[in-house]
Order: sequence, then structure tokens, then C-alpha cells
Amino acid sequence: MASYSDNGWLNTSIALGLALELELPEAVEQLMARTVGASIERYAKGVDEEEKRLFRLTRTWYGVLNLDHIFSLDGGKKPAVTPASSPRRLRALLSHPQRTPVDLRLFAQVELNAMRSSMLENLPRISDFSMDTEEEAELASVIRGARIDLDLWLEEWNSIIQKHSHEADSDTNVTLLNLQIQHEWALITLHLKAISMMGVENLALMTDKQRNIILAAKEAAERHLELLLHASSANEGDFSSPASERTYLASFKWTMDFVWAKCAFSVLLVLRLSMLLRDPPERLMQLLRQAHELLEELERGTGGQIAYFQILAVSVEKCEKALREHMRQKELQQQCESGNGVGGTAAFAATPGDLGDRHNDGNAGTPGNNDAEQDFQAYAPRELLLQWDFPGLNLRYIPIGWQDLLMDFDTMF
Repeated sequence: MASYSDNGWLNTSIALGLALELELPEAVEQLMARTVGASIERYAKGVDEEEKRLFRLTRTWYGVLNLDHIFSLDGGKKPAVTPASSPRRLRALLSHPQRTPVDLRLFAQVELNAMRSSMLENLPRISDFSMDTEEEAELASVIRGARIDLDLWLEEWNSIIQKHSHEADSDTNVTLLNLQIQHEWALITLHLKAISMMGVENLALMTDKQRNIILAAKEAAERHLELLLHASSANEGDFSSPASERTYLASFKWTMDFVWAKCAFSVLLVLRLSMLLRDPPERLMQLLRQAHELLEELERGTGGQIAYFQILAVSVEKCEKALREHMRQKELQQQCESGNGVGGTAAFAATPGDLGDRHNDGNAGTPGNNDAEQDFQAYAPRELLLQWDFPGLNLRYIPIGWQDLLMDFDTMF
């Protein structure tokens, strides 16, 4: 119920309370005690019913704990419990006879979410967005260390999954793809949480180092989108099999609410950051094509009736409208220049947050001018704001001086 309902955090809290009443953490310790020093010969003789029961309880405990991690890391809820032991110890169960391919994904995600929680706690709390050199160096060091840890997690778990591929069979490629998607998601949230710690939302006020953090988040979001569209073939590189025609998105019909929310947010984020950081129109068009492909895949699998699908569709629509208005404004500017022989001050008066229909209005840039990009920048679906704590939706570009108001229009995309 927690995975497929709007109030999943509440159901998770109830499940976690019941798990503690049933003393599931103690079952984990008992299983670990049996596992330590266990020989292959012992497992060859089979596993007794008590150990099978302990493994089932361990799986249940970490499944509930993983949901609690999700709602605390990405839902803004306070974690209900902190594990007493390191999640890495779950690797001791990799060779256990009761371990299934699904357990591999569970263990990897539990370990990753524990790492993410530690990383976010280690981010320095900046009281003023105007950081000094020492604070910037500290933040850069924390982010660099976190990225190394995340890369090591991905490398190690790729090796683990491939080692057990003879057991996972056709699920192996999907599992490996899922690891990469989770890795990119961790990078997105790491960098955007770092920016939110500084309390700065306006890109016009950011330093070059702060903008580089935003750029790193955008690059991770672009890779995240590409991975969502990546074909999950039964045999890597074999696109002749029917399975290769199905993408990672084919399973979204049955996926949990959180995964839908991540998908909708990540696409909205990558389009918005591409516009805020003024990517060339060709790049933004490429991202829009990928977003349309994503929509088509999801609609085939789900019928397009899920709320997050509608959020995704509106995000693409608003971004396309903003880009069309920019291109129309640029065409009018070029016509004006070719007709008058000079650009004139008016041709340079647009700003990154001001790309709308202002050629018909002398009060350009003021609220209520039907500015498509301003509308896209302000788009923050209530489902993402109220149910989740995804960072980055508050980012804007608001000019702060004449140097911004007089910037060259051609450099804005």
C-alpha cells in the first residue's frame, strides 16, 4: 500500500512500527550470526526451516526500511529509525541459498540510500549564500568525496550483479540499468541539495562554482533521461530479440508512486535547467524529442491516466511554448536588423527570464505579459511540492542589474 498510494509515508510508518514490534531487527542479527563463518559445504547440505524464516524476516525488514529511507531522503520526512549496523553487511548474504535476484536489487538500494543519507548530512550548512573561499572549498571537497563513493558503489554492484548473472538471467540487464539510473538520481539530488543548503535560488546571483554545481546536476539529469529510454534487451547489444523492443519503461504500469514522481520531476528538471543555463536551441529540441519519446512509451504502457503522466505532458508543453516564443522573437529581431541595418537597444533588452510576447507591449518583463518562459519557470506541480521534497523546482533566473537587462539576445540560448 505504501508503494502505490499518495500517503505512502504514513503506511510505511505503520509498517515500520509493526516490524519493530515483531523484532525484525533481532531476526537480522540472528541470521548474520548464522552466516558468519558459514562454509559452502554447510549450505550444500541445505538450509533448515529456522534459517529460511530468518531470511524472510530479514528481507521484510530491509524492504520496509528501504521505503522509510525513500520517504525521508526524497519525501522530506524525518527517518523513523537508524540502522544499528552498516548496510554493507548485507553483502554477507549474497551467496546465501535463499537469496533471490530481487534481493540483489534490494540490498544495493538499501546500501545506496544509507550512503545518500550520510552524504546529505555531511553537506555543510551555509548560513549566507555569499560563501567565502574556505566554505566553497569545504563544499567542493564534500561533493567530490560523495561522487567518488557513489562511483565506487556503482562499480562494485555492477561486478556483484554480473557475478550472479547466471542466476539472474534475463533480469540482469534490467538490474544493471536500474543501478545506473539510481546512481544518476543520487548525483542529481546531491548537487541540488548542496545548492539549496546555500539558500540561493536565482542563477543571476550565483558564483561560477555554484553554477558549476547546477551544471553537474543538469548533466546527471540528462544521463538519467537517456537511461530511462535505454532498451533493456535480454542480451546486451542483441536488438534482434523481441525483448530488445521493450524499454525500461515497459514495467512502469506496475511501478510504485515514487518512481512515477521521480520520472516526472527529472524530465521537468532537465528541461528547466537546460533553459535556465541557456543551452543552444538545438540541444533543447533534442531533449524535447527525448521527452516526447518518454511520453509515448509511458502512454503505451499505462494509457496516460496517471497524474504524474499529466505533469510530464504539461512540462513538455510549457517548455515547447517557451522555446517557440524565443524562436519567434529571435526571428523578429533578425527581421528588424535586416530592415534597419542596426540592432538597436530594444533588440538586446530581453533577459533570460523574459522571452515572451513583449514586442507588442511597452511594459516588457512586467507580470501578466503572458511570458511563456516565465510560466515554465514558475511551473511547480502541487503533487511534487506537497508529497515530495525534490530539490531544484525553486531555481529561477531573475536579472538584478542593467548588465543583465542589456545582455546580447543571441547568447541566451
